Amino acid sequence: MSASTLLPVPAAPPPPEEARGVRRGGEQGEGGKQRWAWLGLLLLVAAGGVGYWALPRTSAPAPVVSVRTAVVARGPLERTLRITGMTAAGNLAYLTAPILSGRRSRGSSSNDFRLTLKSLIGAGTQVQPGDVVAEFDRQFIELRLDDLAASVRSRELTLQTVRASLNERRKAYELRILAAEGAVGKARLDLRTIPVRSAIVAEKYRLNLEEAQARLEQLRSEARFFDISERAAMRRQELELAEEQLDLRRGQRGSERMVVKSPIAGVFIPQRIRRGSEYTDIQPGDDLSSGTVIGQVHDTSRLTVEAYANQADEQLLRQGMAAKLQVEAFAGMTAEAKVTRIGSLAQAGGARRDYVRTIPVRLEVAGRPAIMPNFTVAADVVLERIEDALLLPREAVRFEAGGAKVWVKTGMRWEERAVTVAASNHVQVAVASGVTQGEVVARETPVAGGNVRSSEKNGD
Repeated sequence: MSASTLLPVPAAPPPPEEARGVRRGGEQGEGGKQRWAWLGLLLLVAAGGVGYWALPRTSAPAPVVSVRTAVVARGPLERTLRITGMTAAGNLAYLTAPILSGRRSRGSSSNDFRLTLKSLIGAGTQVQPGDVVAEFDRQFIELRLDDLAASVRSRELTLQTVRASLNERRKAYELRILAAEGAVGKARLDLRTIPVRSAIVAEKYRLNLEEAQARLEQLRSEARFFDISERAAMRRQELELAEEQLDLRRGQRGSERMVVKSPIAGVFIPQRIRRGSEYTDIQPGDDLSSGTVIGQVHDTSRLTVEAYANQADEQLLRQGMAAKLQVEAFAGMTAEAKVTRIGSLAQAGGARRDYVRTIPVRLEVAGRPAIMPNFTVAADVVLERIEDALLLPREAVRFEAGGAKVWVKTGMRWEERAVTVAASNHVQVAVASGVTQGEVVARETPVAGGNVRSSEKNGD
């Protein structure tokens, strides 16, 4: 380290007294102005605070709440009951395979009554009365008819033979009676010669007469049983012939029924049967049993609805009630109908059959709508209808112990009113008094944070 750094540095000379006084005075002037400015600002803020707290206090405005509303309108109100069912033709004909009866042909197999579908018209075909819908193979029944016709002819010839034989026997028996009568006559003539005969001969003639009379009496008594036997033999042959003829007529009718014709005009719908693991329509080549339904002919000019209602709703339904149908498969497709029949016996079915019962209800569709049979529909049956009523949404009416009430908009506020309900359904309520047409009602309670009160509570 150098020696110069260790030497003390001389201090600067003090300023003159006047100069120090002037600087000190200047500093005191600027600091006083700042202090007075801050003091004035503080006094201003204090005055503003005192004035704010001195002002009268008012409540904060209630927050604006969005309330769904509705307008009281006038119109009809319907109270309905919804039931579901299936459409069906008012006039329906079931077409079945023929029921073949009778004895089998001698030496034949089970093919005598075999029903093999030979032809069938297509589904949805429009048919008229008498049109051929289906035909079965008639090969085996035609062979059976030939056998039956031959059997009938043979039985007729047998009857003629038996009749000729019985006539021959009758004539022979009649000749025996005539011979016996002749013997009696001869014996009586012989008795006239007794005066010239010996006693032995006379006694012989008397015995001959008694014998001839006994034989004649026996033949005459046997003639009655002979007639009975003869008539029984003839009747037996006639009955066997009638049986053969009956079998022939049955076979002929069965052959005619194997050509199935439509009894009414309508649309043909084939029956579905189980084939393997799935259900398909009956088609040519199927072997069917007697009486099997092969299809239906639906007269679509008049439709009905086969529906079911809960047994608890039976007391609400009456014949003649109007209904509106809605087709589930086609949105917007509707039709008018009316109740025509109501079942009297509840039915059980399904998994809840132990405690749920239904009543069958039939409805007739008005006019000729564009609805086909076997459509699932929902029917709204009109239980009650009020033509001219004040209507409110059901959600706008609150049902309490004291009665029904609604919130009505009066100016910028909501007023709670009591209303008298005349009728209601699942959507609307018809009121008799309490509101007027055109008033606005709330669909929900217009309360936000408990600040809105009814007129009864706030004394307005």
